[in-house]
Amino acid sequence: MLKIMSLTLREARQKMTKNATFAPKVPFIVWLLENPKSPLRLPGAISLKQHDYVHCVLKANLRLPGEAFVIGFTMGCDPRMNAFHLWLFKFISCNFYPRQYRFRGRRHWLVFKRGYDLAKQTQVRDLETFDFESWLDKPVEQLRQFMFGSKFFTSPLAGEDRKSWA
Repeated sequence: MLKIMSLTLREARQKMTKNATFAPKVPFIVWLLENPKSPLRLPGAISLKQHDYVHCVLKANLRLPGEAFVIGFTMGCDPRMNAFHLWLFKFISCNFYPRQYRFRGRRHWLVFKRGYDLAKQTQVRDLETFDFESWLDKPVEQLRQFMFGSKFFTSPLAGEDRKSWA
């Protein structure tokens, strides 16, 4: 089996979306908070395509812990994010998101916080405008090195449920 880091970003995204076991239709409440085209989007909102690229770079699976990590990371990359936004996201996602999207319990929020904290350690900001397209034919590992430098070599989800698509 190929490791995700040896794949190009294009190959990694194709592999991830090919093996996805869920419908790509995003529920309205999720779209409302997490899509950059929504009038009520929270800081860190990115398109689904950009979101997929972040999954690849972070080696985050498509299960709820992987989603928590990616969403935490995208929100943490946005300098406009503040304590109120975090509270609002936590409240709405815990109470109004459909069950399969809802973060349940301390474990999901700890993984979310890991992603958020990791984002604060990078120089990457505003992932919606980050040019992932220019990295499509380069190895994912090269993009990780660009984004994280030498600080980031282990999986951010180490110790979590890591059933992977790669």
